[in-house]
Amino acid sequence: MVLTKWEGTECYNYSPFIYSYQCVNVAITGKGEINGNGGAVFNTWKPLEKPAMDRLRQMGNDEVPVYERVFGEGWYLRPCMIQFYGCKNVLIDGVKIYDAPFWIIHPVFCDNVIVRNVYIDGNNYNNDGCDPESSTNVLIENVDFNVGDDGIAIKSGRDQDGWRIGQATENVIIRNCRFSRWAITIGSEMSGGVRNIYIEDCRIDSCRNGIYFKSNLDRGGFFENLYMRRISADICLWGMVNFRTDYHGYRGGNFQPVSVILP
Repeated sequence: MVLTKWEGTECYNYSPFIYSYQCVNVAITGKGEINGNGGAVFNTWKPLEKPAMDRLRQMGNDEVPVYERVFGEGWYLRPCMIQFYGCKNVLIDGVKIYDAPFWIIHPVFCDNVIVRNVYIDGNNYNNDGCDPESSTNVLIENVDFNVGDDGIAIKSGRDQDGWRIGQATENVIIRNCRFSRWAITIGSEMSGGVRNIYIEDCRIDSCRNGIYFKSNLDRGGFFENLYMRRISADICLWGMVNFRTDYHGYRGGNFQPVSVILP
């Protein structure tokens, strides 16, 4: 059991498969493969997770102290594959990652993160490729995403929990990446805000969405300063750029996100 974040809310849950807490100068490098074997067991957890998910989200909304938000045995919150929590100077370079149980690369409250020259193949439930959350100064480049959910999802916390912490994700560069099936999403857990995102020289192949902004009236938060250029796309079923402000509302709130700025 470790301190972690699960879909934008802090809690104690099973450790991610590779986990680093408040470390400096930490890296995963080389030409090897990391295989989570997630499909064998963790896909069976998906139909069982709703009681834990509802309990955790209510705890976040009620501002229950984090040390009381304890899950693990008897609950079914799938752990991430790789999570850096509160770390500085993080590097993932050169590896291939397969078959994750849940989110794949998840930097939380980190500063100075580089994800480079990585191949990600994960088509289980909620296999987001890389989810920088409440993190600053992030570079994602030369990464090939073939995943069952968002290739990159930029996040900053869910609802009341995100407001309590109030740490935006900012200064993110995404370049020279290739996306299959799903591409880049901002949200939906973005209550701490997102700013200064630069996307360039990326290829999107036969995806459901291209650049997808999603929030709802539970979230509040803001998007600021999003720059995009030289993006080529094949087929995007939901559009190349898609805005959705009613994405899976949970509480029926009335907290309007601040408008997106697209210079």
